[in-house]
Amino acid sequence: MTAAARHTKIVRDRLDSLSAPSTPGGCRIWIGAKTKKGYGSFHYKGKTTQAHRVSWIENNGPIQDGMCVLHKCDVPGCINPSHLFLGSQIENLKDMRAKKRHANGNKIYGSKLTEEDVFNIRSSSETANTLSVRYKVGLSSISAIRSRTTWKHLGPTKPRSLLSSWTSATSIPTNAL
Repeated sequence: MTAAARHTKIVRDRLDSLSAPSTPGGCRIWIGAKTKKGYGSFHYKGKTTQAHRVSWIENNGPIQDGMCVLHKCDVPGCINPSHLFLGSQIENLKDMRAKKRHANGNKIYGSKLTEEDVFNIRSSSETANTLSVRYKVGLSSISAIRSRTTWKHLGPTKPRSLLSSWTSATSIPTNAL
């Protein structure tokens, strides 16, 4: 057995011993050390690498510079090579958005506004300066909200879940007219 073949066998044995088939969809889940985001962590060729990248390399060959290893199954801990595919960083971001795995709106760390604030800003007739001071954000933020270049995930109208409860409590009864 050549040195390269021996190395490949050792790596594949380690990948197998640190993962287990565990889902009906055929995922092979990493049970070794993981990153905060749930990706497997694997010591490979002298450095710590994500386990799904090692799985790709060992089963499909090298990863070109600038390419990412993406998951068809959307399971960060999966190392099943048939669930993996290569894509650019832009394709990775598009895939993330298409699968609604990205943070937006008030889910973004440090966001100063709530969805209700955004609906109020969009519907307000007050000046951008006034709103900027009230909500403690820059004029460019107010402009971007009003032009819908930010907070695009929100529809044009406020959903029922954000409607103020006072509207139903202060409705004028029909028998009072």
